[in-house]
Amino acid sequence: MTDRLFVRLLTRGIAKPHTVEGEEQSVPSPKVQWALFRNDQLLSGPGECSLSEVIEQLPETIRAVAIPNPNLKVIAVVPGEAVSLNEVILPSSQAKVNAKALPFMLEDSITEDLDLVHFALGAKLKNKATNVAIVNGELLQYWVDLLKESGLQPEILIPDVLLLPSADNVWTVMFDGNRGILRTEGSRGLSFLSNQMATVLGITLDDAMSQEGFADETTTIRFIYESDNEEAEMAVNLIETELAAMAASDDDNSYPVVVERDIINNTSFEALCSNLCTSTAEKGTLNLLQGKYKQEISRMGANIKWQPVAALMMVWMFIFLGGEYGQGYYYNLKADALEQETRDYYKQLFPGTKKVRRVKKSMEKKIKEAGKTTASVGFVPLLGSTGQFIHDLNKKKKETVLLQRITFDEKQGNLRVDMRISDFTVLETLKNQIQNAGLTVTIDAATKEADKVKARLRIQG
Repeated sequence: MTDRLFVRLLTRGIAKPHTVEGEEQSVPSPKVQWALFRNDQLLSGPGECSLSEVIEQLPETIRAVAIPNPNLKVIAVVPGEAVSLNEVILPSSQAKVNAKALPFMLEDSITEDLDLVHFALGAKLKNKATNVAIVNGELLQYWVDLLKESGLQPEILIPDVLLLPSADNVWTVMFDGNRGILRTEGSRGLSFLSNQMATVLGITLDDAMSQEGFADETTTIRFIYESDNEEAEMAVNLIETELAAMAASDDDNSYPVVVERDIINNTSFEALCSNLCTSTAEKGTLNLLQGKYKQEISRMGANIKWQPVAALMMVWMFIFLGGEYGQGYYYNLKADALEQETRDYYKQLFPGTKKVRRVKKSMEKKIKEAGKTTASVGFVPLLGSTGQFIHDLNKKKKETVLLQRITFDEKQGNLRVDMRISDFTVLETLKNQIQNAGLTVTIDAATKEADKVKARLRIQG
């Protein structure tokens, strides 16, 4: 489970320290917007504060873990005015060749020293062109340094224009405060003052009309704005009226477009973030942090393969349940084959063991030693009770419950079990069965993934 923290820088400039009477003056931390998502649900925010205060605004459960941490992905959003978005057909499949060719292929779009320019490549389009973003390298490094100084290491850095949804034959326009953000098809778009909306759309439509094939199909212009934004409502009404008048006049210069409204009840920033708050949505995203600006994010602990551990824990559960519910139940379950397998596992767990005469008693002794705790209910009783119900469910139908990770918090006295389970109904059944055994069960997380439900249970005595 990965949380996504969106941090939006509201200014594009570089505020460098300056010297007054021989002393270097510090630069105030810039204002930012932030929002914390878990999967596609808003967990906290949105809010606005100085960048240095963002971590303080996060929930205690997030701040309790060191930041940066492998389960918190920081996505920095920067002003679209600072980034130029283009499309180009690359001359080669080799990155080095393309890197040398891009400055010459896009020189008409570059207004500054080529040595200061950074190119970031996006996805390849249907017309075989590739999305390219152009940004000042010093400015990009400044953004990254700002975030790191505030304790946040960005993994994705993206212009706000590209947080708007994209679809074939659809242009998306968002009213964002006193700004307008326009995304045409693919990774093309621009930002402007909202009072220039009609002018910008007219120029952009004129340019599109000159492109081959644009008039062959109707293009939808979808306007997104907050429900209480009366100025946006008036602007869209005016644009819609003008377009309808042009179409009715049979003017050759009329545009083949229709207008749609998407009125939102949340903030424009929250709506932007919601378009990129899952791993599926991130695929194909044009991330400016490429090449020498790519950030190395430690994922230690996040990608540990828990299947071998889960397999060993299952063996422990079978052994414990055998001692708890009788030797006959154990041998009926696994018979002679499991007895030999258990001996092998025992020797792997305790390499110094030469002979194992009575596997169950030897293993039970080891587990009891490991399960000693000051909490009201220890590790082994919690594990044993939980394991019994999981075993019963899997006995009825194989792979109903697949264990992924088991951890025990001695201080809190709770057992945390990460699993993949067949559906939400079975998850609720398992919870009720454990509760009926006199234990307290909390479902900390449960999300649908493909044909399974990924869940975490917290179990206490």
